[in-house]
Amino acid sequence: MATIRNRIRLYTRDKSKIDELHSFTEHFSFEQIAPPPKADGKAKTSCSYDNAILERWGTRDEPTNSGWVNDIDFIFDTNTAPPIPIFLKILEKFNDVRFEFKFSSEDIGKNCGVLNAANGKVTSVIKFPDYSKLAYETAFELRPHTQYEHKLNAITNTYEYNIEDIVECVQENGVFSEDRQTELILLDANGNEVL
Repeated sequence: MATIRNRIRLYTRDKSKIDELHSFTEHFSFEQIAPPPKADGKAKTSCSYDNAILERWGTRDEPTNSGWVNDIDFIFDTNTAPPIPIFLKILEKFNDVRFEFKFSSEDIGKNCGVLNAANGKVTSVIKFPDYSKLAYETAFELRPHTQYEHKLNAITNTYEYNIEDIVECVQENGVFSEDRQTELILLDANGNEVL
């Protein structure tokens, strides 16, 4: 199950709107934004209940690791999927603020996209092709520590894992030793050994 990093960015200079959003997200909870259905005497673990939650939130679980990284960027994590219905509820409540909602899977370069909204309406939705240059750059923006693990391949114009830096790091930290031979095998995307 991949964790999704989500960012809501505000495009406003109105301090009262910024303060209102900060207050709204102080105890950030999907249940508060889009209450789950009544269980009707059934256990909250039933399939119909889970499906209703998924429909209302876009994911089955409450957000984790939420917080403001600056005045205009609110970050939080979700399990398995970006919470598009939650974003739409926030957009409905704050319909006079321009937003950008970006998301990226912890599987760097996969399941990345952006929604833009203004005046209470979604103005654009872009789901980047998995492992495309734009998907990687979105992932790096939302998970900055990962950009150092990848490098741009000028021929394919996309990113790939930076194996040379990994080998150098392993060598510097003494994992490769003179008395013990370590074999490094590189594979291409099809699983074939690269010589």
